[in-house]
Amino acid sequence: MLSKSGSLTKRFAANRKGSVGVIFALALMPILLATGAAIDYSNSARVRGKLEDALDAGAIAAAKAMAAGLTDEAQLKSLTKDFVDENLAAAKESLGTLTGFNVAADFKTGRVTVVGSMIVPTYMLGLAGIEDITVDASAVAAAASKNIELVMMLDVTGSMAGSKISSLRTAATDLVNILIPDQDYTSDKVKIGIVPYSQGVNAGPFAKKTTLGKSDKCATERVGADAFTDALYDKEAVGTGSTACPPNVIQPLTTNRNILNGEIAKLDAGGMTAGQTGIVWSWYMLSPNWASLWPGDSAPAAYDGEKVMKIVVLMTDGDFNTFYDLKKSWYWYGSSSYEFAEFYDSTEPTTRAKKLCDAMKESPRNIHVYTVAFQAPWKAKAMLKYCASADDTYFDASSGDELEAAFAAIANDVQKLRLTE
Repeated sequence: MLSKSGSLTKRFAANRKGSVGVIFALALMPILLATGAAIDYSNSARVRGKLEDALDAGAIAAAKAMAAGLTDEAQLKSLTKDFVDENLAAAKESLGTLTGFNVAADFKTGRVTVVGSMIVPTYMLGLAGIEDITVDASAVAAAASKNIELVMMLDVTGSMAGSKISSLRTAATDLVNILIPDQDYTSDKVKIGIVPYSQGVNAGPFAKKTTLGKSDKCATERVGADAFTDALYDKEAVGTGSTACPPNVIQPLTTNRNILNGEIAKLDAGGMTAGQTGIVWSWYMLSPNWASLWPGDSAPAAYDGEKVMKIVVLMTDGDFNTFYDLKKSWYWYGSSSYEFAEFYDSTEPTTRAKKLCDAMKESPRNIHVYTVAFQAPWKAKAMLKYCASADDTYFDASSGDELEAAFAAIANDVQKLRLTE
């Protein structure tokens, strides 16, 4: 055995093939370092994105505070830092250490610049003596020059019963609370209205005027030359004909979040889906042509893209399937009468909805349209994608949590001031 062992040892010592293994081992180190560098730098890029989002939030908060009259630099920096810390904490993970934070404000122009750095520990580059990577980011914001008028068109049809209507209440409340928070520095510049719809809308105290006395509750859509315009109802009355409408009355534009949340809490589900009626009433609520109908501060401003941003949020969980049109009610010796009647169809309501969306988005109205599909079929999704102002203003929610996330994302997008850099 000893003889065999000695022989193997001599053969191993004489073998030169092992040099390949040595070469491979030497080559492996830079390969590992290159792979590790890719991982660490990818992670640092991800952290930079989180930092940029946090600094954006801080810059926006600072600009809003300055617009409200805050001129103390120390207070402004403290407020901004709080918003940045809260947004970084929301990531619920260890991103690194925030360093080099600073806020520079121009109190004359309302412009604020926020910069910050983060030290991000490395995973693999430590092998090369690089223990961390520093990432830098900045954000610039200016106080908002535009007022906001936003109307939520909310589906309260029968298919929304149960947990779905509960999720909608939560989502809509979140949107209101984000745009009109307890200590919102620009709450006087944000007005929100609500149009619950099913088989038409419940126009409440506005029904009799707009239908020229034909209804004191339910209102629908118009026909004729003004069907797809926002001409005032005295030119062409709003239709009636609905066999049912929501118990929830429309809420005109208001800055009062308690009123809005109170109306949202009462949302109840029932009835068919005349979504195009919800769309047109949302438009009426934003139209300066209808200003004389709405009370006091609820009157919408003129179409002026430089001063006011007009927004609608269109939400549905199903296909539009109900519409209204004139139907001959009687005929006698050459005379006839027509009244609004309810019809059911799989294409006409959607066609009308698209025409209304086109008209709202056209200049000079330029109404910005967000759309939300909530567990909706493909046809409804296609219609909402068509109506949305852009690809990123369409949301497809398949659960209550996703619905809430969609409304929060819309509110945050609306709330963002123009970031100049």
